[in-house]
Amino acid sequence: MRTQEYQNMCQAIGTGKEKFVKHVVTHQIGKVLACHEGEFEVDVAGEHKTWIKENCKEESH
Repeated sequence: MRTQEYQNMCQAIGTGKEKFVKHVVTHQIGKVLACHEGEFEVDVAGEHKTWIKENCKEESH
């Protein structure tokens, strides 16, 4: 994910919108809980994970 896409997604999360990302290596889909320092905090089926933005793409859900 490019920096601008990351910033837009984090801004949306900050306003309370629900967003999902797909991990391009594991193909898991997670709900974004928070953003910080180029990473997403995500919930994947109840499991908390931290993914770097470079391994993510936005997933329409």
